[in-house]
Amino acid sequence: MEDLNERLIEEVRKREFLYNLSSKDYKDARIKDNSLGAIGSIFQVEAAEAKKRWKNLRDTYSKKMKETKRLSRSGAGATKTEKWPYFALLGFLTDDIAHC
Repeated sequence: MEDLNERLIEEVRKREFLYNLSSKDYKDARIKDNSLGAIGSIFQVEAAEAKKRWKNLRDTYSKKMKETKRLSRSGAGATKTEKWPYFALLGFLTDDIAHC
């Protein structure tokens, strides 16, 4: 059985306006809040909790992307980092993360 974070990632992925900066509805807070409320109800949590969990996953992905880029430039002295289990699942965010 997949875990809650994996299911949340899949639900957000279905709603491109929650992460795609070029989506016409990306800046519409009402649509985003309603959608996060719907996602929260799927997992039987408040919209604020779904939003918080998504933000945490997105921010962690962004941080891991920065680490990956930094380590790829650091040469032979680089140390291996532990692979984050959601990194591949969140790959759809790559184009929408500003520093990528």
